[in-house]
Amino acid sequence: MFVEMGEIVRAVGLRGEVKLLISGDFDEAVMASEFLTLREQSGAQSRAKILRSRWKGETLVVGLEGLNDRNAAEAAVGGILGFSEEDYGHADFPRPEGHLPFVYGDLEVVDVSGERLGSVEEVLCLPANRVLRVRRPDGSEALVPVIPPVVRELDLVAKRLVIEPLPGLFDEDADAAH
Repeated sequence: MFVEMGEIVRAVGLRGEVKLLISGDFDEAVMASEFLTLREQSGAQSRAKILRSRWKGETLVVGLEGLNDRNAAEAAVGGILGFSEEDYGHADFPRPEGHLPFVYGDLEVVDVSGERLGSVEEVLCLPANRVLRVRRPDGSEALVPVIPPVVRELDLVAKRLVIEPLPGLFDEDADAAH
């Protein structure tokens, strides 16, 4: 699986720089690492190297190795910068504190007693912390904050997340009140 960190949305200036629209899995350390990969619109993938970068609002302007002029930058529009999920398991991969959001996708969510609570459908990257939108077995949804008192164990091999739900989060009485 390819994990997207930013989409090349336009060429900037004459020196081959491009503007990236950042995604939720963006991490500056990964962008500066040997694991950074460019996936072109054609689907072809190759390692990429950022030579220079600067923030411009919510976007990042970067100069990539091999993009030396405006024409090369325009040809790169629509490409995606990211990394391979297999690279994430590499010992030298620059992991941020905690995990990147993509690791929570499609996890089964259970409580500490082993009761199945649902599965992760979406990861919301909010300013305070990440929040998981969990689809419950009955079709309803619950929002689960990714914080130490709640998240007890993350088993990426078994694709399972063990949580200690906050009071009212999965209680049937709490659902009936809404």
